[in-house]
Amino acid sequence: MSTATEQLLKDHKMIRKILESFDVDNPRFPEILKTLQRVVVGHAWFEDEFFMPAVKTRPLIFKPFWSEVSTEHEHIGGLLALLRKTGLKEKKTLQARAITLRSLLETHFTKEEDVLFPLAEQVIGRESLVKLAATMERRKEEVRDHLPR
Repeated sequence: MSTATEQLLKDHKMIRKILESFDVDNPRFPEILKTLQRVVVGHAWFEDEFFMPAVKTRPLIFKPFWSEVSTEHEHIGGLLALLRKTGLKEKKTLQARAITLRSLLETHFTKEEDVLFPLAEQVIGRESLVKLAATMERRKEEVRDHLPR
């Protein structure tokens, strides 16, 4: 059985795969952007609703760090929404926002992958992370209520 961190890392891998074709010159850009937004918002919802509350209970994971991660979720979500509202004819603006989004996502993922997830694995432990993953799996249907259309 997988752990919550392993599930979240799979999301990172999927998002990076989507980003491979995330280019304003791609004729499918609007569809790719919509898919990216849904996957990223869903991923952030799982982290905010399940993973972060488990992390917050551990004294070794400092509030400023998990608070920063949650704030980044808001900024990334806002930038995705802004990108969806930007017209395709505003190519330079789209390009700049797409580059900013890539940078934010990669920086955010690096923090999680290099610091937060390994620390959570040490502090929370595998057994608890497996239970958390099972809870996340059972509640997957709920994420749809939080996704942009």
